[in-house]
Amino acid sequence: MEDNTFGIQTDLAIDIYQTKVVKKSTGTDAKGVVGARGDEKIMDSSAPGGYRYVSNPTTDEKQNRPLGFAVSARTQFKELSINNVDLVHPAGGSQTAIYGVNLQNVDIRANLTATPIP
Repeated sequence: MEDNTFGIQTDLAIDIYQTKVVKKSTGTDAKGVVGARGDEKIMDSSAPGGYRYVSNPTTDEKQNRPLGFAVSARTQFKELSINNVDLVHPAGGSQTAIYGVNLQNVDIRANLTATPIP
């Protein structure tokens, strides 16, 4: 007997936290803020552009690191059956591209991290 009590399960986790952002090259960035390669970006509303670069941030300055986020996703399913995949064009009709696909015990994991760009 076949059953699909497992179905599709998706787990999603999102985290937002202060992130260390380091300047890649010495000079002025796109917003006109000057810094050296390796300096850390610190948010400062009184500075031009809303941030400044610091070579050795203090503990208090580290509390003003820009926010970044991370997303972790995992999708699982036991079986997915596809009879066929047709490519359809309004003027050219349809043509079958794939005849029968059966995916079993699939476990897809993805991680995404992002930090702000000036």
